[in-house]
Amino acid sequence: MAPGAGLLKDLGRAVGEAAVSTDAADLLAYSRDLWPRALILLRSGRPAAHPPDAIVWPSTVEQVRKVVRVLASAGVPIVPFGAGSGVCGGTVPVRGGVVVDMKRLSRIRSVDPEARLADVEAGIIGEDLERSLARSGFTLGHFPSSMYCSSLGGWIATRSAGQTSTMYGKIEDMVSEIGFVAADGETLVVRGRPGRGQGPGLCQLLVGTEGTCALITDARLRIRPAPEARRFRALRFADLERGVDGVRKLMQAGVRPAVVRLYDALDSVLLRSGPVGDGAADAPGLLRSAARA
Repeated sequence: MAPGAGLLKDLGRAVGEAAVSTDAADLLAYSRDLWPRALILLRSGRPAAHPPDAIVWPSTVEQVRKVVRVLASAGVPIVPFGAGSGVCGGTVPVRGGVVVDMKRLSRIRSVDPEARLADVEAGIIGEDLERSLARSGFTLGHFPSSMYCSSLGGWIATRSAGQTSTMYGKIEDMVSEIGFVAADGETLVVRGRPGRGQGPGLCQLLVGTEGTCALITDARLRIRPAPEARRFRALRFADLERGVDGVRKLMQAGVRPAVVRLYDALDSVLLRSGPVGDGAADAPGLLRSAARA
């Protein structure tokens, strides 16, 4: 059922009329993520089974607060949307409602080199975040396969892991604080890993919640100095079982390379299909992506 004119006007007052859409093309685009089944249906020409009723694009935390209050008072379902790179149908609006696209909240508010912390808004795309940190000599160390098309808020909401998690950990290991807007429109901050006697760390209550509890608006992230050099080495094993055993022994020996990947026979053939140089610029396909990590 299409949203009423009154609701659309209230949303327009919250974010500006140009940041609210009920256009058919927009409703189709936001009716899915990269869930393979949804892509198959789309390519077959079948209409989306679960389109949203509207999309809004807030640009500030205050606008997010206003949108949540409008929708909560009207009893309208809210679907938080990052960059739409998920492959499990997590952003499909199965009950209709309004999709709240967070990508316009994309600023890096501050970087503290001494404390090694960065305050970042949730809508920033991973590649943009990493390139900005690199200009200051730092890295977050989080390189998921969706680096170019996923957002910080999505990483936190899905408890994301990256290519270099062997050294840097997963996203929950990189989050010091999370700012969010709760279901009643209140803006709150939760902190993780407090000092002794300072109460529980509550960040982990939001990490991995898949957008079911709140709209994540920003986070304070632990950053690391960017590596001065990168080296890549590959080993060949006779079979997968020996490869697993080799990785186990490597890790149990206390060695923590940034990337440890074990490929089966087919993947290995694909990776060896082109020449690999010493630098990232020479590395083809998947290896080039790993080199950037």
